[in-house]
Amino acid sequence: MKFIKLQKNTQKEKGFTLVETLVAISILLLSIIGPMEIAARGLFSAYYARDEIAAYYLAQEGVEYVRNLRDTMYLEDFKAGTVNSPAESLNGKWVEHPSLSVCFSPAGSPDACTIDVLTGAITACKENPGEGACLDVTRLLKYNSETNEYSYRSVTGRNQPTKFWRTIKITQYPNQQAKQEALVTSKVEWNTGSLLGTKREFKIQERLINDDEALLTSNK
Repeated sequence: MKFIKLQKNTQKEKGFTLVETLVAISILLLSIIGPMEIAARGLFSAYYARDEIAAYYLAQEGVEYVRNLRDTMYLEDFKAGTVNSPAESLNGKWVEHPSLSVCFSPAGSPDACTIDVLTGAITACKENPGEGACLDVTRLLKYNSETNEYSYRSVTGRNQPTKFWRTIKITQYPNQQAKQEALVTSKVEWNTGSLLGTKREFKIQERLINDDEALLTSNK
């Protein structure tokens, strides 16, 4: 009868040390965080580009509305036969018309206004912080997702506040009283991320003149 002698395997199994584990975890985290950071930056750039495009069109809309008001003032007077030329319309002082007078701002003045292009409502405001400030939360433009329109109207369930403020200023050039030349500034401001984020702005300026040649050219 044979006896088989069993030998105990005394060889120790090797495992990962704590340092090796930490190094492996670090490499794994770097391989994950890198692409995530790139994706996050890409999303931020896309959101910023979207906001900047919206701000451009809102600023342009403000300038176009003021130009339209100037032309409408003259055309209505001309149609009624009360004037023979743009220079006679409103005595040549289109910037002092009641509908635009609150937007008139002498050089260095904080006076400005907001314009609702849908309702035609024009409201005075101040560029300085405090009461009546243009950048008050209550003056944020609202967006209607059904009509894709921006306004200041509050429609329950449809018009939602956006991140955009729009202020408009009309500054008359000195020594240009004969032509009534004025600088129209439409500025859109917003905060990135949240209402307390980084302040951004987009500004469009245009010189408007109330004379025959300029007005005929703008209406061709």
